[in-house]
Amino acid sequence: MAEKPISPEEQKRLRDRETFARWKAEVDFAVKDPAYAEWLRQMKKINKRYRDERSNAASKAKRRLNILWSNVQTLKPALYSRMPQPVVERRFMDRDPAARTASLILERVCLFQMEVGYFHSAVERSIFDYLLSGIAQVWVRYEPHIETVIEAGENEEIEGQERSAEDVAEEGDGTPYEKVAFEKVCVDYVHPEDFVWGIARCWNEVPWVRKRSYMTHSEIAARFFAGDLQAAKQVTLDYVPSNLSQQDQDDRSLGFVKKAEIWEIWNKSDRRVYFIAPGTPGVVLEERDDPLKLEGFFPCPEPLFATQTNDTIVPVPDFILYQDQAQELDDLTNRIANLTKAVKAAGVYDSSVSSLKRLLEEGFDNKLIPVSEWAAFAEKGGAKGAISLLPMEEIINVLLRLYEARAQVKSDLYEITGISDIVRG
Repeated sequence: MAEKPISPEEQKRLRDRETFARWKAEVDFAVKDPAYAEWLRQMKKINKRYRDERSNAASKAKRRLNILWSNVQTLKPALYSRMPQPVVERRFMDRDPAARTASLILERVCLFQMEVGYFHSAVERSIFDYLLSGIAQVWVRYEPHIETVIEAGENEEIEGQERSAEDVAEEGDGTPYEKVAFEKVCVDYVHPEDFVWGIARCWNEVPWVRKRSYMTHSEIAARFFAGDLQAAKQVTLDYVPSNLSQQDQDDRSLGFVKKAEIWEIWNKSDRRVYFIAPGTPGVVLEERDDPLKLEGFFPCPEPLFATQTNDTIVPVPDFILYQDQAQELDDLTNRIANLTKAVKAAGVYDSSVSSLKRLLEEGFDNKLIPVSEWAAFAEKGGAKGAISLLPMEEIINVLLRLYEARAQVKSDLYEITGISDIVRG
């Protein structure tokens, strides 16, 4: 019996299932890489340390010196403080007026695109990620604005005389057509957790990159289904903000906060781009050939990485390299705080002289306290003989040594991070 032919729609569904399964497995495998998983754990830990988030009362009672926050605030303006000015020059500085004019035009175009394409905000945020997580990444996106126009031509046909091909090409023949009204290149900020790459030892070996974003049904309809909201509702809204409780997530009135997780995958081997929603198995939202025709294919530059080795592309955040010194600063700061509490006026006094208690507790300024039986009080040596305070010399000496030790640890830490050179500069 002859097999029933498969319809084109069924063939597309089969291809979509294969494509979805392939990229879901690829991305999951990359995320489970031990080096990447450890880096992700370190990044979350560092973010909590920077924000000084402490979960229990015992940790809050312990004093800290948040040197991470201080270092980031010092290094951030040193790395990036304002939008750079683009410079376009002739490579060999030839005396070529046309090339000079072209360079000037390109320079102005670059400056305009940087101003309207969110370059400054994206780079500023990514540099902040670099200082905390060890990676800074942005994503370049081409955004054209198309409009439909009808250009009838200025010169109508005269007495049956046909218009030349040059006139039609220049002035139009009266049929509507689409025209680029405005275009810009947007630079999007990419959070480190949203950017994943294929396992590799260096950037040149990276086979694919993935950017994660979150969209509502309306945004999905406008982006992938030409505004068809019903078609977009096949995509599951599988993402809710992490600060919502389970009760809030189940509340239907809060449905507007739910979004769908969308993966945008650029595969270098076949130079194709795939859009899938991991929460909706078997569905490929879009698959197309190389849309930008870039030499390096990827729509993103090589990320700005912190410390790396040649066996993996996964970086080591800077804080990991001086976390021991940071912990030592915390320990010294906590000891200083505890000893500071002990440095106070405490001791014993002769109960027969009740006025001494008033002298210490009430606080007198330019006032005298009457003392009964002055002769007996004077025989005991006065206030010096009737009061005995706890010795503070040893505690104060230890406190001074702790301050000196903390200053030395801080100096060592600055040498490790290079902040000492910035301060000297």
